[in-house]
Amino acid sequence: MSEKPKPLDFEEIWQIIEDVFIRHYEERICDVSNVDLRSEYKQCYCDVLLEDLRKQKNEIKQHIKSACDFYLRYKNHSDLLMVEYPEYKNKIVELRKKLPSWHDKKMIYNDWLFKLAFKDVFKEVEK
Repeated sequence: MSEKPKPLDFEEIWQIIEDVFIRHYEERICDVSNVDLRSEYKQCYCDVLLEDLRKQKNEIKQHIKSACDFYLRYKNHSDLLMVEYPEYKNKIVELRKKLPSWHDKKMIYNDWLFKLAFKDVFKEVEK
């Protein structure tokens, strides 16, 4: 990625999703040899699918908001994370043992927490 980092722009993400859908529609449905439907039915089919996709927009936003809320809730609060998510206790203890300085521990913990909160985004970056 050569662009400089920027804040999340959900509308930009949504435009990508719509563009992919429309391209898929044009390649698959508009090809008369693949579909035996009159054009008005094909357009209706596309409209229904696109509306269905738009209904998912809020659900996608909720997933992103949840990851942001997770990070903000537990940032600088590793003890709270260990209480509410005991499955991460061993990892947090391991992180704490690595560095003697409290400040360094918080920085390392917050970096790890951010990567945990947005792990699916970073999976693609690491590959």
